[in-house]
Amino acid sequence: MFKTMERFRKKVLVDPETGCHVWQGAKIRGGYGHFRDYDKMVPAHRFHWEVIHGKVPDDLKVCHSCANPACVNPAHLYLDTHARNMAKMSEAGRIARGGKHGQSKLKEEQVREIIDLFRTGKYAKSEIARRFGVTRETVSKVVSGKRWRHVTN
Repeated sequence: MFKTMERFRKKVLVDPETGCHVWQGAKIRGGYGHFRDYDKMVPAHRFHWEVIHGKVPDDLKVCHSCANPACVNPAHLYLDTHARNMAKMSEAGRIARGGKHGQSKLKEEQVREIIDLFRTGKYAKSEIARRFGVTRETVSKVVSGKRWRHVTN
């Protein structure tokens, strides 16, 4: 374990302004550090948490209080459920929603138009879907509020 921790520490740079211990090694999508622990790749922040505190229970995640996914500072890490972590991220505006999401095909004004067209009762979901280049399922989720619920008319 000593050699593993020595290898880990070589990949960390302390930011004196934020106190973050910023991972300089491999990163995955979203900027999270990735570390090879023997024969498997693991999230760097989770690895560091488990070295210090022990195994993470299956129903919990290692979360960042600093909102820096590359941070491995144990003082900036805490355990929480996935749902509570996502709710906190959403409240803080750190989740790309709607048109800001990289895979979104729609913009907020189009979503409003979809809702308006559906409410008139003149158009089937399949017709609206063709018009906007999305699936009927997408239109269903928009008009039911399962997707884009933050958009209001």
